[in-house]
Amino acid sequence: MQSMDLKSLERAERKEAKQEMRYIQKEMKALGNGGIYISTTALVIIIILLIIL
Repeated sequence: MQSMDLKSLERAERKEAKQEMRYIQKEMKALGNGGIYISTTALVIIIILLIIL
């Protein structure tokens, strides 16, 4: 993707390529953190289950 020559593409193609690159970068940042994401609802359910059991 980075080795592509964006100047040879038409304007719409360049725009699409840039959007795709941004999306890929966001995905890499999300995966690169290595953290575990738990929603608030899931966390509450887990706590309730721990109390009950």
